[in-house]
Amino acid sequence: MEMLRRFFVIAASFIALTACSGGIDTRVDEPSEKVFKRLYNMPAQSDAFAKAVQFPGTNYYVGKGGVSEVIWYFKQNGAGICHFVATVTPEGPSASRVKTSLVDDSKGTERYICKLVKVVGEESVAATLARRSADVAAVNKEIQKVMFNNLGAVADTVSREMMEMAPPADNDCKRGSFDDRITCQKFKKARENRNEGRNAGNLDQ
Repeated sequence: MEMLRRFFVIAASFIALTACSGGIDTRVDEPSEKVFKRLYNMPAQSDAFAKAVQFPGTNYYVGKGGVSEVIWYFKQNGAGICHFVATVTPEGPSASRVKTSLVDDSKGTERYICKLVKVVGEESVAATLARRSADVAAVNKEIQKVMFNNLGAVADTVSREMMEMAPPADNDCKRGSFDDRITCQKFKKARENRNEGRNAGNLDQ
């Protein structure tokens, strides 16, 4: 319960940009190679990406898609859920165009995390191009909106993580409210299925 309480305190304190915007599409009066390098080596004061991984089991890393794309990959419990892309193309020898997009690979309730990635990604790229610090207050305000509109998904994520860290014993599923027992049984069944899959994989080796 303490972890759950701390999580919602963090979530409520978070929250730049509208989450439903189409992404950044802007001209920069600098050569594309220079802009690409600055985005890939994003200054710490402009980088707000870490705000999207304040949730159980989430992490991210940055990579390259050839010489024109900087890609931030986000995962939850080792599985990819989305990636944010900044594409830099030349517009003559001394100018470039930067466009951003979000690729949503999520398959369940973690989709709200991708909405947060879009918020922090657009602000981070905008701040980097403008050579300024990220607008943390605006980012926090927008994250708060996303969290408020997805409270059920957030609670589900926390519940799954807490059960992973402290798996229920057999007798635990016989106590508590009806909803708790159903959740407990679903968790135990899912874990049994995963273990069966791992055992089958070991037999095949």
